Amino acid sequence: MEQFILNNKLGKNERFNITIEGVKHKYSIYFDNNFHIWEDRSVDNKQDRKAGRGVIYAVVNGNCVVEKVPFRPKIGEEYWTYGNVSGEGFRCQMNTGDLYDALRIKNNFAFRTREEAEDPKNIARVKEYCEGVSNG
Repeated sequence: MEQFILNNKLGKNERFNITIEGVKHKYSIYFDNNFHIWEDRSVDNKQDRKAGRGVIYAVVNGNCVVEKVPFRPKIGEEYWTYGNVSGEGFRCQMNTGDLYDALRIKNNFAFRTREEAEDPKNIARVKEYCEGVSNG
């Protein structure tokens, strides 16, 4: 399981989707003294439950596709973002719920950690977005 977390760059209490044979399942990772994958049933207002054996089997054997759910900081929660529109400079920002926070979150420019914000793929995505806006 630790390798699964590392391979998919998943962190504590992170939400993700697993697609097995064309069916998408929503999950979260939780840590206490052990590692757990929980089915995210909050959409249905039902209590979360541990992932079944079939999901664990698919995860262990690599018979699934994992997709991280973008980080969505709640109001009052801190996140990392860019200091300017060119994707340069980084800063920690608190989500106050204003228009700028909403735009950063909508466009996936809010990150849980500085390391995620510094990822070259994310910087390239921001630059591409900003070039498209300025040319559009």
